Amino acid sequence: MEHNQALSIALLAGEIMLANGAETHRIEDTLKRILLSLGFARAETFVTATGIFVSLGNESGSSGIKRVNARSYHMQKIARVNEVSRQLTAGKITPALAMEALETIALMPPYKLWIRMLCSGIACFCFCLMFGGGLSDCGAAFINGVIVCAVTNYLNGRYVSSFLTNLFGGAVISGITVALLNAGLGHSMENIIFGAIMPLVPGITMTNGIRDILEGDFLSGGSRMAEALIIAVAIAVGIGTVLQLWAAFFGSVTI
Repeated sequence: MEHNQALSIALLAGEIMLANGAETHRIEDTLKRILLSLGFARAETFVTATGIFVSLGNESGSSGIKRVNARSYHMQKIARVNEVSRQLTAGKITPALAMEALETIALMPPYKLWIRMLCSGIACFCFCLMFGGGLSDCGAAFINGVIVCAVTNYLNGRYVSSFLTNLFGGAVISGITVALLNAGLGHSMENIIFGAIMPLVPGITMTNGIRDILEGDFLSGGSRMAEALIIAVAIAVGIGTVLQLWAAFFGSVTI
């Protein structure tokens, strides 16, 4: 099989997985399985939080590098890449069909915005309820979730950095919460904010970081944990800044 075709299949599969929330060791294992099934017994793969390195280990020294800057979360894409890998390893599809399937997966559109906004609102409602909020608090958290999802989607579409996106998200949450409380919707500012920030909390990033560290990949695991910490700080700064500004100019929040 041509080396360039094998590298293209492996790099595309790795790019899709890394860009959509897969952990490092899963990506490396998947790429190795793909390359072994294509007849390259000495293939080596190395994946970081932002890049993929593949070497076929042959006499010609064929290798490939793929930089992945934009990352989001789309578990369905990861599952489909894994399925393509299994079918290719089992000999059920040819390399050409595998490449075609991966290109189709890469072009899968994200879920529609209104679906994401609705799900974000429902998640915030349920988390607020779990934290002990009343129905009015949960309603305020639902509104927060819907609006923040729209705001972060807009910022992501303008390629705003993750830090600023989460900072603005936290600021929007606290601003909406204060406005709703003063309008008479909700009773507990803490419960509303706790419920509303959950879609922003980097749970997948932190979980993947811990899993990578447990697998012995300290480079990727450490970088993911650092990313999760930075996002958490951004959310806290956004929330705290708005609350402090409100207190400075308008006094305490009316609850």
